[in-house]
Amino acid sequence: MDYYSHTIRITNFSFIDIYHIENIFKTGYLLSRRNLKEILFKDDIQIGESSALFNGMDYISLCDLSKKHEEYSAYNMYTQNGLSLLFNKKIDVLIPKIVNIKAGNFIFGEDAHKLGMGIERYSDLSDEVQVKDKLSLDYLEGLMLSINRFNQFHKKEYLIKYLECLKLLLIRYEKDIPIINLDTENEILVEKIKV
Repeated sequence: MDYYSHTIRITNFSFIDIYHIENIFKTGYLLSRRNLKEILFKDDIQIGESSALFNGMDYISLCDLSKKHEEYSAYNMYTQNGLSLLFNKKIDVLIPKIVNIKAGNFIFGEDAHKLGMGIERYSDLSDEVQVKDKLSLDYLEGLMLSINRFNQFHKKEYLIKYLECLKLLLIRYEKDIPIINLDTENEILVEKIKV
């Protein structure tokens, strides 16, 4: 696929995904942690800087779906395990320098955050790219999830409800974009899913 994807969070496809997508639609942007904290949550939520890893507080991580996905990759860690936003490749991205993290030598917490704050960007995921501060939804091409992975956690009835809620959200925010099945790269048609 020739897109960038951003997985909103690994929830094993919980209805909290709908809430996160709605907040993104409300602002019109995918926001960095710092912007999220300042714009959406103000003092209502704590976003720890030490949990930000290589993208820090000011960068947004995306998976380049056209790259090879190694065993340890953004695709394998995030994209196939949650609901993703699909962006076209007209956006300007930063390609981070890949840091080879060996078992037992993992950089995490404050050290990873400090490393990620420099002018040169770093990542331990070979298919990751980054965007600074915010990404306009003008570049949004679709939503995406793996039906195979979804079915490992939930029954088909749940899948139908989940997809119906996503479709209603797309209608409410006038987003004429498809929901794509990561496994087949085809649009998911709710009415064709058999219970």
